[in-house]
Amino acid sequence: MHIIGVEPNEASEASAPNASSAGTGHFDHMAFLATDWPKMRARLRQHGVDYIERTVPVLGLHQVFLVDPSGVRIELSYEIAS
Repeated sequence: MHIIGVEPNEASEASAPNASSAGTGHFDHMAFLATDWPKMRARLRQHGVDYIERTVPVLGLHQVFLVDPSGVRIELSYEIAS
């Protein structure tokens, strides 16, 4: 997986010549299994990043959703201690 933020009107050095900077389109979100929610929560608050939380007991997960600076939604899933 490659994640990069590119300004819409700025050429990327990694782009092929004459390539469009529009990308390949939109997708809903990407999800990662993460650890240490209290530490990440403190970091998000420190940087003023908004997020939404929800717990899904049937999956045993606490999910956190945020949006990166390029507008991509990210899900961080934390296992619920049993």
